[in-house]
Amino acid sequence: MRTVSGHKSVNSLLEDLIRAHKMARMRGELDILQAHLQRVADVNVDHLVSRLNMAPFEV
Repeated sequence: MRTVSGHKSVNSLLEDLIRAHKMARMRGELDILQAHLQRVADVNVDHLVSRLNMAPFEV
């Protein structure tokens, strides 16, 4: 029995669905990571260093 999309079995169809779901989830995680990296890249380093110099402990 073949499905409309050309899968030879239900298992093959399910494998493709699971793979597509995992890829979509990974893309979502990638978007989140890119947003975090962008926020890190936007940090003013000079301001951060000056704040660390005011720390009560040795940096």
